[in-house]
Amino acid sequence: MIQLPERVNNIPIGRQCRRLHFLHTIGHSSYISRGANGVREEKFRVPFGVVVGHYVVHYADGEEIKIPIEHGRDVRDY
Repeated sequence: MIQLPERVNNIPIGRQCRRLHFLHTIGHSSYISRGANGVREEKFRVPFGVVVGHYVVHYADGEEIKIPIEHGRDVRDY
């Protein structure tokens, strides 16, 4: 198993920005199953609407905001 840090701090950007883009996904939140009629369908282990993580953004002036990552809205299984 890969050990990832719980958090990463002090990444200097050094410039103003108007928007942030995050490239992310979630693994193993769904699987393919055959329904009663034999048709393959996607089923979810993690219900849509569940917050599966968040980003914390620290501004130069000390302000801090938390951006939730919601399954089904922001991210789905890869």
